[in-house]
Amino acid sequence: MMRKLALFIALLMVIGVMPMAVNAAPFQLADLEVNGVEVIQGQVQSVFVDRDSRANVRVEFKAFEDVQNVKVRAWIGGYENGNIQDTQGPFDVKSQVTRVVNLALEIPDDIEAGKEYTLHVDIFNEKDSLPITFNVKLDVEEKRHLVELFDVLFTPGLTVDSGQPLFVNARVKNKGALEEKDIRVSVKIPELGIEQAVYVDKLVTEAKEDRNTASSASTNDIWLQIPEDAERKNYKLLVAAEFNGRRDKSEKEYTLTVNGVDSKDEEDARVLASASADSKNVIPGETAVYEISLANLNQDNKVLKPEVVGLKGWADVEFEPGVLNIGSGEVSQMFVKVTPNEDASGEKVFVLKLIENSRTVKEMQLKAVAGRGAVAGTALTSGLGLVFLVLVVILILLAIIIAVRKGMKTDTEAPMEGGETKSYY
Repeated sequence: MMRKLALFIALLMVIGVMPMAVNAAPFQLADLEVNGVEVIQGQVQSVFVDRDSRANVRVEFKAFEDVQNVKVRAWIGGYENGNIQDTQGPFDVKSQVTRVVNLALEIPDDIEAGKEYTLHVDIFNEKDSLPITFNVKLDVEEKRHLVELFDVLFTPGLTVDSGQPLFVNARVKNKGALEEKDIRVSVKIPELGIEQAVYVDKLVTEAKEDRNTASSASTNDIWLQIPEDAERKNYKLLVAAEFNGRRDKSEKEYTLTVNGVDSKDEEDARVLASASADSKNVIPGETAVYEISLANLNQDNKVLKPEVVGLKGWADVEFEPGVLNIGSGEVSQMFVKVTPNEDASGEKVFVLKLIENSRTVKEMQLKAVAGRGAVAGTALTSGLGLVFLVLVVILILLAIIIAVRKGMKTDTEAPMEGGETKSYY
């Protein structure tokens, strides 16, 4: 009895360690290439790829039998921000027929450089067989020179009126292996013949970034004046960052919609605004004050909030008062205080907006020139200033006429019996 029990236990142990039968993969890998580099079967070969590039994978295989619903997949593990993979199929493969499949893997620009990754290539039929897998080591490195347009902001947006200024602010980032200097960031509307540019002095590599140096930076506002006669249509707008001595370039394309004839009907023609000087010489680090005179010809009061567009990254701005309350028929004044940054230089055109309930009721262009030799224009001696004075005088005259008429009406009315009044003509 004991011998039978021992034999039974031994039999169970043998059965427990026997491998279960599986269907072998009916495929044979004939050739594998990564970016044109042939990977020899049976060996693990390391292939170099750049960040922010495409890894092209060519897979050549043959089936031993007719197989349906075949898929080929290439994927890279170890990227923390998602999956890097490409899959082709399903398709049917006939016996003894060689099939070639091309896959493309987009290598992200933020994948960790200097690290070895594994490229996995799988050929499989999920229902009938195990996959055949081949692995290749990838040496991922950053490009020597690469500046990325990380983000681009448009003010007031990508829809503007003709005659309206457009402000563009770009953030650039050094994703390469070398420090970059004198990076030229430009904005161009080819069909309108408009192009403006600014420079970013220096960007270190991500590995060398510290408290005093940066691998990314935002540009000063780039100002473009849309022509008054710009046709109502969509225009191609190009933003480019040129680096490595302007030998290399990163570029993004946008669509700018111009509304044609300037839609000033949205503004309030009965709110008048004029600057005592629309252009000023400014000294970096010191405050320059723009005096703005305003008049309200409307029958109701106006509560206006000032905003400035076009000085981001170049100067700080304060308003006095921060909110302007102008009664009907009143004249008021406000001050725009502009303090340029210590490194500010050159000419900067900016726009003062007066906002009422999220609607712009008045816009006016002002200019700041950091440096010597600039001539400041005096708005009150210009045609605009004269118009403002004339309209204010008319406003005062209208108020006087209304007051006189009220007085005459009172004088020509006499009381009658019974408390009524009678007018004599």
